[in-house]
Amino acid sequence: MYTWAQVATAAKPTPQTCASGGNAVYRARVIIGMINSGIHYDDIIICNSQGVYKNGNSKLQEQLNSLNDVIKRKELEEAGVMLYPNPATSSVDIQYVIDKNEEADLIFYDMLGNVVKTVKLFSNVTKKTLLIDDFARGLYIYQFNTNSGRRYVGKLIKE
Repeated sequence: MYTWAQVATAAKPTPQTCASGGNAVYRARVIIGMINSGIHYDDIIICNSQGVYKNGNSKLQEQLNSLNDVIKRKELEEAGVMLYPNPATSSVDIQYVIDKNEEADLIFYDMLGNVVKTVKLFSNVTKKTLLIDDFARGLYIYQFNTNSGRRYVGKLIKE
């Protein structure tokens, strides 16, 4: 078992920085990991916070980005439409997939069921930005309807 003094000594900065990948850095990580197994080290974050800048993303960040891309693609394929960011403040990007020569309506409803806005979507465009400054803060239901009968219902939060 290590004492806190030994851990503190091992964790002190050394001439071998995380950017140079020195053994002292990895030894210190092993010691700290023995005491708290829940610690995760991200070299990009650690080095950048110390003013030692590394280029690129960490392996963890690359995997998270890849997973997010897969989730977004799957959501878009299943629903046909995706709105982001959600929650939104002043505008929302609408990404959609409809068949060639097909049209769709994107209808926004307030919580009382009143139509707030209707947007016409065409197959020659796959992304559109919608200004929602005129929406009051709150929850909205949107309905995506194509002229071929495909339908999706989702929620949008306006902050």
